[in-house]
Amino acid sequence: MNKDILTEAAIRAALPEKYRDLQIFVYDTTDSTNTRAEIFAREGGTEAVFVAREQTAGRGRRGRSFISGRDLGLYISFLLGRQPDASAALSLTTYSAVALSRTVERLFGARPSIKWVNDIYLGERKLAGILATGQVSEDGRGLDFAVVGIGVNILGRDFPREIRDIATSLEREGYGGVSLPDFAAAFIDEFYSSLHLVGEREITEEYRSRQMLTGRRVTVERAGESFTAEVLGVSDSCALRLRLDGGEEISLSTGEVSVHTVKD
Repeated sequence: MNKDILTEAAIRAALPEKYRDLQIFVYDTTDSTNTRAEIFAREGGTEAVFVAREQTAGRGRRGRSFISGRDLGLYISFLLGRQPDASAALSLTTYSAVALSRTVERLFGARPSIKWVNDIYLGERKLAGILATGQVSEDGRGLDFAVVGIGVNILGRDFPREIRDIATSLEREGYGGVSLPDFAAAFIDEFYSSLHLVGEREITEEYRSRQMLTGRRVTVERAGESFTAEVLGVSDSCALRLRLDGGEEISLSTGEVSVHTVKD
């Protein structure tokens, strides 16, 4: 894969003309594109895209960090306007997982899978993560704004010891030939082209079809408890359907799910 530098000009050059008025902010280095988007929104900013060549405090779920090496991946956040439903973060997360999977499949011919709720995998290793945040409106019924942040490992074969066995990149999996700006533009286009389908059945069905957990045994951590279960699938509301060891079936809307991984 060509290691072309991510700049606003390079991304715009690869985008269709219909995005000429889209606000795009590109940072050489920043703490987190999600943080930049949230600050921009609270200061009165409107819909925009934030991209970084490097993040010093990339954010994952549950306060985890997302390793964001310089010029090794796409670290991007989308700032969206008011969402009428306070649960929009889940719908936006599942939508973004589908949009990113479509982009990777279209550009490289690879078919990523999705690990509920917000991780994109190639094989048994994590390629990308998604974090959706928002500001709840005063009436509690919706979000004043929403931010969807995505980190994708594109270049690089070596990972820190603590994630070496669970993380991967497109380069590590043998996929190349697309520059970083071209990948960014393709994903931006895919994200906005189908944004009207957030929460629609078409997205739910594709999210379900790409789900890697169905039929597998997992360990669930939720509200301070840990238990094992078999994954039955994903519900229409994108909750994870589980069968507990005692036979009871439940749906999981929040929580952490882990599966066994493999090594080289």
